[in-house]
Amino acid sequence: MFDKLGIVTNCLAKRLADNDRFERLIEDFVQNGFMHIEIRDGNYLRKSEFGEILQGLETAMQHYSDSEWQRLCVAVHDHNSNDVPWLQTQDRRSINRIGQLLQISSELVLSYAIAHPWMDRPENRVEDDAGIIRGKKLAYLLSPTKARLRLVHMVVEQAVDENTAVSNLHRYQSLTPECPVTLAVENSQLPPYVILNLATQGNACLAYDEANNYYQDGMTIGDTKLFWERVESRQLISVHLKQKNHVGVRARLGDGFVDLPVLVNRLLDLSYGGDWLLEYRATDRPIQDAIQSRKVLLKHKVDTRVQRARH
Repeated sequence: MFDKLGIVTNCLAKRLADNDRFERLIEDFVQNGFMHIEIRDGNYLRKSEFGEILQGLETAMQHYSDSEWQRLCVAVHDHNSNDVPWLQTQDRRSINRIGQLLQISSELVLSYAIAHPWMDRPENRVEDDAGIIRGKKLAYLLSPTKARLRLVHMVVEQAVDENTAVSNLHRYQSLTPECPVTLAVENSQLPPYVILNLATQGNACLAYDEANNYYQDGMTIGDTKLFWERVESRQLISVHLKQKNHVGVRARLGDGFVDLPVLVNRLLDLSYGGDWLLEYRATDRPIQDAIQSRKVLLKHKVDTRVQRARH
């Protein structure tokens, strides 16, 4: 059930701030069985040494047509980027670093996430599209065969217009057809069934985070029961495992607002087959936090099986 267990990289923020090498941290997770890694872009990552690599890649993609970028991405995954005759010298360092990341393990699955106000009407459509194009091209570089880009709408400052949000998603889908990428949005700021409805209409998938349904006082954002009555397995591409209490997001799974056994049961009922990504508060011991969280999760898995057997 948890064969697709992994992490979201914002849990690495403290270690990256201490100048740990990004690839080395990822290798530690892979060696401990966490094969699914979502690279969550943000200030913590851009301020690190690996952030310079991301900036270099964004600069590099401007030097190639969409078709050339697509072929370059495939070459990187085939470990043949040095044989690409039109790869420009100034781009080799950034491209080779992604190649090194991919060489950690053939079982490593990488996806990408960015902050993007996908529910808002863009003030500048060209700039809005450009941000999505960069995100999709980076996502494709990380995984040409399973490319995924998660859009995180950080702050909803105005009433969401359904037509605008759906239109944005449709437009994003049409960009860079040479580099096919699965778009995902997460439930945040609004009730989960609202986000599910927008994602479905926009032909996007949902990355579900149960903890995002809770305010700081433990009250829920909207009716979660309505969400579980409507959601289907095919609509879910990722589940983020995070625990929250009155203090905030915890560093490890444990007691809190999210009822983990109930969540696991619901996903079992759906025959959910996507990945499970641990997303927790960053500490200086992210590997240990992930391992302990996995133990908690596996315990709930056993408890869930026992309960089902009794019924």
